[in-house]
Amino acid sequence: MCDHISCISTLKSTNFLINSHIAHYMMAAVDKIDTALQPLLYLCKIFGLSPFSYTDDKQTGATKLMSLPSDVFWCVAVFICYLTNFALSMCVLYHHDPVKLFVVSVMYKISSNLSCTTVVSLLSTFKRRNLLQILVLISEVDQVLYKDAERQMLYKKTRTIIVRILVIISLLLVPLHICYYYFYPKTNFMAYYVLLIEIFGNLSVILMVIQFTTIVLILRQRYKHVNKWFDCHSDLWREGTKSGVKNILLLADMKSCILSNHTTKYGRHQILEQRQIYSTLHDTVHLVNSYFGVPVLMFMFWMFMSVVHLSYVGVWMIATAIKEGQEPEEYLWAALPLIWCVLCVTVVFLIVLSCQTTTEECNKAQILVEKLMLRSGLGYETVNELRFLSLQLNNMKVSFSAGGFFTLDLPFVHSFVAVICTYVVIQAQFQ
Repeated sequence: MCDHISCISTLKSTNFLINSHIAHYMMAAVDKIDTALQPLLYLCKIFGLSPFSYTDDKQTGATKLMSLPSDVFWCVAVFICYLTNFALSMCVLYHHDPVKLFVVSVMYKISSNLSCTTVVSLLSTFKRRNLLQILVLISEVDQVLYKDAERQMLYKKTRTIIVRILVIISLLLVPLHICYYYFYPKTNFMAYYVLLIEIFGNLSVILMVIQFTTIVLILRQRYKHVNKWFDCHSDLWREGTKSGVKNILLLADMKSCILSNHTTKYGRHQILEQRQIYSTLHDTVHLVNSYFGVPVLMFMFWMFMSVVHLSYVGVWMIATAIKEGQEPEEYLWAALPLIWCVLCVTVVFLIVLSCQTTTEECNKAQILVEKLMLRSGLGYETVNELRFLSLQLNNMKVSFSAGGFFTLDLPFVHSFVAVICTYVVIQAQFQ
């Protein structure tokens, strides 16, 4: 009987250990932002942009991202393929008019190949550790901002949005690249190979852009969530003053305050926690600029040369059709490059818009802090901590830049479009 009882207790303890181990494993799997980015990371790995693999930690049993030698070798092989294709593309470059289109076509090929080689070399080799650091910092912020159930729901929603974006991008770009590969003139077998690798490289650059904008929008959501903390406190303060309740923040170490059916944490320690979150987010933005800065710069150069090349081809086709007296239906082919120009400008605008909204959300925090400091009846320690937070936000300005050459904001889009329009008008006059 005693042996039977001891056996049952042993089984219960074993089951408890197994269940706790599984619970720890599942918790470790949902507590990191990389679980939400898995579809994008897997796809980037195929194109040589993510030299990481999900492996099980023998000590904790958690699944985590690690850089394996095989992953790095694959990224190096992709880089060598792109670098070789750059030299081959110059040899088999096809052009309709050697005098008018050759120089522009060469510049476009240079920008395209330079963009994909820079993206793979920097993101997958020299700065590959930065991506892990970015994911770790975002996970640390999420541990403070969200509860376990909220994180699971947020990561699930983020993963669903990423899958939808990838499906939409695939439906738009894959047929276009297939048509481009089918209709583009090819003189020999080498031209087929060069064009295939060029399309593969273009898709890798597009994945880099999706990865960059996704992380920027994730940071925007975190800034927005932190700013809601100050919005909530300001609203509760206004409700308290209207109802005659004073000195809501008078006690610096008050744990919570129940007011108008709201339960909200106040005090110096809570404001210090917000300061730490803003500092971590600032470090994350700095890593994002370091990791994506030069690749985004090369991508903008590629987009600019694409618009220049396509607009030049479009104007040249229209001028040729008018000179040869072709029918108006023939002008529709000339409109296709111009449509691609609009698409390129739209992509640039969406990237800049995500950076602009994230910057504005961060700058909004200092305004909320200043407004909260204007309320009367605040405790000395609370006001002092708010003053430190305001000074911290003033010194830790957030902005996204392309390798430090220019800031990704709406004035940049204005300059980008203005230069392109000026170029199109000038070349139309010459034609």
